[in-house]
Amino acid sequence: MGVELAPRIAAKVRTGLSAHCIDLRLDREGRLLQVVPGWGGGVVATITCPDHRPQMATVMPGIMKIIAPLEREGEIKEVAFELPDGDLGPEVVEIKRGEPEKLPLEKAEVVIAGGWGIGNREDWRMIEDLATALGGAVGATRPPVDEGWAEEGQMIGQSGKTVRPNLYIAIGISGLMHHVVGMDRSKHVISINKDPHADIFEVSDVMAVEDFRKIVPLLIKEIRSRLEG
Repeated sequence: MGVELAPRIAAKVRTGLSAHCIDLRLDREGRLLQVVPGWGGGVVATITCPDHRPQMATVMPGIMKIIAPLEREGEIKEVAFELPDGDLGPEVVEIKRGEPEKLPLEKAEVVIAGGWGIGNREDWRMIEDLATALGGAVGATRPPVDEGWAEEGQMIGQSGKTVRPNLYIAIGISGLMHHVVGMDRSKHVISINKDPHADIFEVSDVMAVEDFRKIVPLLIKEIRSRLEG
């Protein structure tokens, strides 16, 4: 297995298969190119398997677009095999039921996501209120989940979910690679951050350099006013 790192690092590894991919491609020789974040999201690595077959990889949920089925038929081959003796059925060890999300992130047309810059649980309610006003879903980076402001199922990024909404509003999010890989294919991205050098601005269509506390309440008020009117 080989790995190429962008932009300035090159190395070779001989471990197992890659982590969850954010993109898959084929080169001219038919080798599978597996694009994955590496080193905590600081670089993007392209992993190849030049010596062994079959080539295999796993991808994060939501990475691949759904395409219409092709009008073609495959060849069906019957392969004989024998099952070993014994019970091969699954064993249920434990059943846990969680509360369903109000709106699944993967299906939401509008996602309002907050990061560490929100600061506290009280201000996090503004993220939820804005999502409610727009009929969208609430997303988060790792810190709000760790602090208990958001649920694990709301995390977006390398360790969470991948979303492709029509509108993605990032509030108080710095924009590190391990988050961006989960949302950079959104159709329209609006970012609010008081840091003018925040990385999230590099993948944004509209940027607001300001404290979100001055913008979000006014935005919620205006949206509600228009809906009522």
